[in-house]
Amino acid sequence: MARGTSGLPDDASSLRRDILAAILMQVTVGIANGSNEVRPHITYAFHLFKELGYVRGRPDSAIGLVLVQRMTCLDILSSIFWRRRPFLPVSFWFFDDQSEILDSAPTFQETTGCPQWLISLLARISHLAADHTEGVQHDTLMSQAYEAESDLIFAARTKLRCSTEIPAEHEHLYTVGRCFYWSAIILLQRRVFQDAQDSDRVQSALANLIELMEGLPIGCGPDSSLSLPLYVAAEQAIEAQHRARIRMKSCRLTSKYPAKAREAMTAAFEALWRTSPYESGPASDQIKDGAVFIC
Repeated sequence: MARGTSGLPDDASSLRRDILAAILMQVTVGIANGSNEVRPHITYAFHLFKELGYVRGRPDSAIGLVLVQRMTCLDILSSIFWRRRPFLPVSFWFFDDQSEILDSAPTFQETTGCPQWLISLLARISHLAADHTEGVQHDTLMSQAYEAESDLIFAARTKLRCSTEIPAEHEHLYTVGRCFYWSAIILLQRRVFQDAQDSDRVQSALANLIELMEGLPIGCGPDSSLSLPLYVAAEQAIEAQHRARIRMKSCRLTSKYPAKAREAMTAAFEALWRTSPYESGPASDQIKDGAVFIC
């Protein structure tokens, strides 16, 4: 009997792949509709993903690569919103810089707004945040955090091009990529280095992020992928004018791209800003336990 790269018979592998595709679609639709019942589906999807051998190596088929993109996006973004450790390990092959040249069309950035090299760093940051929560030895954690920060800054210098170097048709997509970069910087500062919310470098990074988001025309297409940057910005906004700008952007995006999750996100922001400190209370639970993002 013929066997696929997963080690399973081809028929069994094909069936699991079809089931995985259906579950990931169900999760994506469920999140957009604001469902709070998607967590078990993501867990089961990862088990299938692992059985198919997709964690170990690159799938042979085009649909397999699309499933890798979707699983990666759902796992890493949900880990950030829900403050849990990602299922995908830091060693996952898709996080390797060299795998970027093998990215399928449409590319990961075209489908998610986030560059492939940056999702790998967001995964590292999410794992480091989980390490902090679990009490990993401070010196070990800080050593890895400084390494991640250096890698993030170096990668940005080499991969985030100047606006004059970007083809006009990709300008907005690259701006969204820069929004994800500043989101990663803020997440590293707050969740791993434990910088104070009102620290100069957190608020400076926040100002850069808000300015980039405001520069994106509503309805340009890539702006539909701003769920994570908006969430990160709202979480750190302490000044009234910053909150007003985030509220306006969120409301305009909800009007342009209607979805229950966007409505829930805007409501969560308002609840968040009424709660101090953020780390405790119903506002934090609303974000950590709910579906308030779009993948």
